[in-house]
Amino acid sequence: MSSPIQTGSVVWWRNGRYLVASVTDRSVAICPIEADPCPCHRADVALDWFEALSLRIDSGSVIRCVPFGVPVSSVVLAGGLAFGALMARVQLGISKEVQARAFEDA
Repeated sequence: MSSPIQTGSVVWWRNGRYLVASVTDRSVAICPIEADPCPCHRADVALDWFEALSLRIDSGSVIRCVPFGVPVSSVVLAGGLAFGALMARVQLGISKEVQARAFEDA
């Protein structure tokens, strides 16, 4: 039976909520959802009120585009799903963060 978790799903992992950036049969890449972060991080993607509502998270929250992998069996659906425009911004944020870290490490 396949998992209902898909790219754009909001999931619980440990004590927080995360956005699924990508998913395979065995693992998911997740980005933290930060509520009212201070200070802001360069990899943060701000949400408008409708996006926050559709993800079922507080307005003022951001997606921190610093993904990491965990087993798919360790996450639980929290409800909410990110759609095209938001996921495009998240993927762009991830790409920019990867490029910035590569530059810093060079």
